[in-house]
Amino acid sequence: MTRAASDVHRERLQLAKGAAETLLTLLDDLLDFSKMEAGKLELHVAPFDLGELLREMHLVHSALVQDRPIVLQPELGEGVEGQVLGDPMRTRQILRNYLDN
Repeated sequence: MTRAASDVHRERLQLAKGAAETLLTLLDDLLDFSKMEAGKLELHVAPFDLGELLREMHLVHSALVQDRPIVLQPELGEGVEGQVLGDPMRTRQILRNYLDN
């Protein structure tokens, strides 16, 4: 397999992964909406690395926005710590929704 073919395959895999994650987000949103209406939405607070989460999101979404006038930069601002306390799954979900819109 040539390098160009390998790059094409890698890009297609990233797009497939992005599409799968988008579908997962939609399903999660529907489930969360039902939980919110029932008053049963739970947050799972734990320490996580926000910088790592942003880098993961960048890998997935950079291929999806390459044809748009958008620049994704997975960087934390000065003075922002990488380790935060929160719900990493909900944070990822919020960022996905933001990027998908």
